[in-house]
Amino acid sequence: MPTVPNYQTQVSPNVAPTVTLQSTAPTAAFGGGIAEAEGKIADDLFKQELVDKAKNDTATVLKATNIANGQLADLASSKLSLKGENAVGATQSFDKDFSEIVKNTMPMLKNDTQRAAFSQHMGPNAFNYKRSIETHERNQKDEMLNNEFKTANAIQANNIIASYNNPELIGGFLKTGNAMADARGQVMGLDTDTVNQYKLTTNSKSLVGAIDASLDNDNPDKANQILSMYGEQMTAADKAAATQKVNKVLNKNEVAINVQTVVHQNIRADGTPDVEKIHSVIEQMYGPNKKQQGTNITYSSFKSSLVSQESGGNYNAKGAIQDDGDYAIGKYQIMKSNWSNWAKDAGLSADAEPTPENQEKIADAKLQPLFNKYGADGAAVAWYSGEQNAERWKNGEKDAIDGNGNHYSWDAPQGNAPSIRGYVESVTGNSEKSGKPFNADMYNSVMSKADALIADITKEKADKEKQYKTGLESAINSSASLSQALDVIQNADLPLHVRNSLTTAANIRFNTLSYGTPYEKRLATYEITGLKNDLTWFEAMKNKDARGVDFTTSEQIAWDQKADRYNEYVSYVHPAGFELMPKFAEMRVDVTASKKAQKENEQMFYTKAEKMAELGYNKAEITQTIMDTAKSQGFDGTWIVNNVNWKLLGSKGVE
Repeated sequence: MPTVPNYQTQVSPNVAPTVTLQSTAPTAAFGGGIAEAEGKIADDLFKQELVDKAKNDTATVLKATNIANGQLADLASSKLSLKGENAVGATQSFDKDFSEIVKNTMPMLKNDTQRAAFSQHMGPNAFNYKRSIETHERNQKDEMLNNEFKTANAIQANNIIASYNNPELIGGFLKTGNAMADARGQVMGLDTDTVNQYKLTTNSKSLVGAIDASLDNDNPDKANQILSMYGEQMTAADKAAATQKVNKVLNKNEVAINVQTVVHQNIRADGTPDVEKIHSVIEQMYGPNKKQQGTNITYSSFKSSLVSQESGGNYNAKGAIQDDGDYAIGKYQIMKSNWSNWAKDAGLSADAEPTPENQEKIADAKLQPLFNKYGADGAAVAWYSGEQNAERWKNGEKDAIDGNGNHYSWDAPQGNAPSIRGYVESVTGNSEKSGKPFNADMYNSVMSKADALIADITKEKADKEKQYKTGLESAINSSASLSQALDVIQNADLPLHVRNSLTTAANIRFNTLSYGTPYEKRLATYEITGLKNDLTWFEAMKNKDARGVDFTTSEQIAWDQKADRYNEYVSYVHPAGFELMPKFAEMRVDVTASKKAQKENEQMFYTKAEKMAELGYNKAEITQTIMDTAKSQGFDGTWIVNNVNWKLLGSKGVE
């Protein structure tokens, strides 16, 4: 055992004492412990070396992985940004470029452990990027295909629209477009219903374009032909809207043609329009009491047309969900809320499934009675807006009513759907034969157009006569002798009063009278001042008549007296009054014609008021119609309103 030496008191400063270790044990006794210690140290050193190596490997792998991942992310981003044809082959090129990244990174890795760890890190990342790139490439290919189809469809649509004036060609373009749609569906794996809906929507849009092109180019007959030939390939909404648009133009043209025909077929031999007869014909065609003609359509044809309008024949069709949650189902678009009750009415159970067979049974149970009762038009009205409106349509009422009794026009659109009239015309496919209710606006429009044409013809005739007469007067004044002047008059096509006036002018021109007593003997009875006074009086009467003021009894008597006096002395007027004679004669004729026309027009208003009363219009509505019609004719209708026999109309229920 080592011992510590005795302490020496005298020790030099800063000098350490000498220590001697001594042991009583043998030296060999220490040998085994040292070997054990050395072995433990070596083991620890080896473990530390392994730890250091692992740390170094990890650091190296992480560094290599980070570099490679950055390059991989950039590579994936560049592939995902490729569009259209540039994206084709993106997945394959990604594999190649990723291999290059790995190849360039490998020199950084010093051993298999590092390389294995690197591969383990990079593999999943590359796999996920590759999946995203594969999806992107596939989507780009689909988009390219869709764009090709869109381009092809646009070409077909343009071809269809460009063929608006030759509807027979449209069928070939539709067939080609349908074949392309089938090919598209097959390539993209679309189901049959989706493909058919795509074809219907695409064809409908193109056909609407062709119909609009026909109308824009003033060819409604071609538009109607397109609608007739290809209407089955249009959506119900597009077909209904197009039908209403085409019929509106056709009806407008029909009205214009009818007005021209009616007026020109009723011109008297003297060239003046027969106003009374013209108004009578228009009354029969468009008036309140015109006959309501139903169509000759069969029930089978009617049902087929209604189906085309409602669903295009799709038993699985489903209408838009309404605010109350209700919606229409099936081929006939029966409201879901009605299905159970209608099923029971058809002899089925309330919970019957909407199979094709059950839909047909329920539709027939409802439609056939409506068709038998109201005809095709009325049945269509009932199916679209309720049986209460079928009754009103059949009875010629002026408008429809909703479930709350509120009135609305037959021509009012139903949201995004067509008006009742538009629906009926689309279903029956024959609006000319439809039993349309009386349309007061149409009636007034037709009557106004006819009156305007009558006024134009009357004015044109008067202008021509005036021009003709002026030419004759010039010829008379240029004649070398009375006989020559009288020959001019004799050969002219003139009314008697004008002939007499010109004959007088010729006699005065040559200062001689060929018949009757010389004018000097009549001056005491009918001097020039009397002629002037009569002329002034006639001017006052004409102004009064123009204001719509009736003549008094005394004025009527005075009118007849002055007219008789004029007729008696027309050939014996003093030469100084000659310049007044043509104006005097012309004014008398004009005022007389004006009075007659005014009376005829006035009677037309009274007749119209009675017709409107019979249809249930109130006093305010009748008054407004009279005022509007009078305004369209250029005068104030107040005096007409005041002279209507309201007491008589009151007996007919007018309030």
